[in-house]
Amino acid sequence: ASDENVDVMYSDIVNEEDFEMLKMIVLGNCTVKETAEYFDVTYESCRKRISRLKQKLKKILAEEEE
Repeated sequence: ASDENVDVMYSDIVNEEDFEMLKMIVLGNCTVKETAEYFDVTYESCRKRISRLKQKLKKILAEEEE
Protein backbone atom coordinates (compact mmCIF):
# COMPACT_ATOMS: atom_id res chain seq x y z
CA ALA A 1 0.00 0.00 0.00
CA SER A 2 1.21 3.47 -0.77
CA ASP A 3 1.73 6.03 1.99
CA GLU A 4 -1.43 7.86 0.92
CA ASN A 5 -3.54 4.69 1.09
CA VAL A 6 -2.24 3.88 4.55
CA ASP A 7 -2.97 7.43 5.71
CA VAL A 8 -6.54 7.28 4.45
CA MET A 9 -7.16 3.83 5.92
CA TYR A 10 -5.89 4.38 9.45
CA SER A 11 -5.01 7.98 10.25
CA ASP A 12 -8.49 8.82 11.52
CA ILE A 13 -8.51 6.00 14.10
CA VAL A 14 -5.18 6.64 15.81
CA ASN A 15 -3.21 9.55 17.24
CA GLU A 16 -1.53 11.38 14.35
CA GLU A 17 1.92 11.63 15.96
CA ASP A 18 1.89 7.95 16.98
CA PHE A 19 0.84 7.03 13.46
CA GLU A 20 3.71 9.06 12.01
CA MET A 21 6.09 7.26 14.37
CA LEU A 22 4.83 3.89 13.20
CA LYS A 23 5.16 4.90 9.56
CA MET A 24 8.76 6.02 10.11
CA ILE A 25 9.62 2.65 11.62
CA VAL A 26 7.62 0.35 9.36
CA LEU A 27 7.63 2.17 6.03
CA GLY A 28 10.71 4.34 6.49
CA ASN A 29 12.91 1.63 7.99
CA CYS A 30 13.97 3.91 10.84
CA THR A 31 14.96 2.54 14.22
CA VAL A 32 13.00 3.26 17.38
CA LYS A 33 15.99 5.31 18.57
CA GLU A 34 16.01 7.42 15.39
CA THR A 35 12.25 7.91 15.58
CA ALA A 36 12.39 8.89 19.26
CA GLU A 37 15.10 11.45 18.54
CA TYR A 38 13.12 12.87 15.60
CA PHE A 39 10.01 13.36 17.79
CA ASP A 40 12.07 14.46 20.79
CA VAL A 41 10.73 11.75 23.11
CA THR A 42 12.54 9.08 25.10
CA TYR A 43 13.36 5.74 23.54
CA GLU A 44 11.09 3.97 26.04
CA SER A 45 8.18 6.32 25.36
CA CYS A 46 8.49 5.80 21.62
CA ARG A 47 8.76 2.03 22.01
CA LYS A 48 5.65 1.87 24.20
CA ARG A 49 3.62 4.11 21.89
CA ILE A 50 4.53 1.99 18.88
CA SER A 51 3.69 -1.19 20.77
CA ARG A 52 0.27 0.13 21.84
CA LEU A 53 -0.47 1.34 18.33
CA LYS A 54 0.45 -2.02 16.79
CA GLN A 55 -1.88 -3.77 19.24
CA LYS A 56 -4.69 -1.35 18.41
CA LEU A 57 -4.25 -1.83 14.67
CA LYS A 58 -4.10 -5.63 15.05
CA LYS A 59 -7.39 -5.53 16.96
CA ILE A 60 -9.01 -3.33 14.30
CA LEU A 61 -7.78 -5.56 11.48
CA ALA A 62 -9.03 -8.68 13.29
CA GLU A 63 -12.46 -7.08 13.70
CA GLU A 64 -12.56 -6.19 10.00
CA GLU A 65 -11.94 -9.84 9.07
CA GLU A 66 -14.99 -11.01 11.02
